[in-house]
Amino acid sequence: MSIISTLRWILPALMAVSAVVHALPEDREKPIHIKADFADIDEGAGSAVYTGDVVMTQGTIKITGQKVTIHSDDSGVTRMIAEGAPAHYQEKPSIDEALIKAYGDTIDYSVSTEEIQILNNAKLYQREDSFYGDRVHYNMKTQIVNAKSDPTKDGSGSRVQMVIQPKKKK
Repeated sequence: MSIISTLRWILPALMAVSAVVHALPEDREKPIHIKADFADIDEGAGSAVYTGDVVMTQGTIKITGQKVTIHSDDSGVTRMIAEGAPAHYQEKPSIDEALIKAYGDTIDYSVSTEEIQILNNAKLYQREDSFYGDRVHYNMKTQIVNAKSDPTKDGSGSRVQMVIQPKKKK
């Protein structure tokens, strides 16, 4: 496969990601940068796998991991999965808000539903609040967080932990 045909597939797919992410409006107009040690692209299957210290950025959006897999169909990118120890996702939802940051062994981002599943050693930082658990689910549209523990993990009965800051008085 030539580099030209690869770019013809990957650039529109990555632009589709930028159209749905609720980050700064300027982010959608910025170029997407991907750095990795290896890239395996299968146009027929609609998948691209990047491995080795993968860093994907577009404006304030950043996804990192040891492996990042992108799935797409005729409508564009449908799912992105980052794996690492930890994988990382961040975005700046608006100019006056802090970065939202997510860390976990796996971050599974559904583009169509705008939801992130953070699996194993999951951490989410939203404004000054933080959420920890074996699984953390984050809906970017509604900004709703659900955290779950795995009581059978290591026999320790791990529990969800949250730090919710008090509202600041104006």
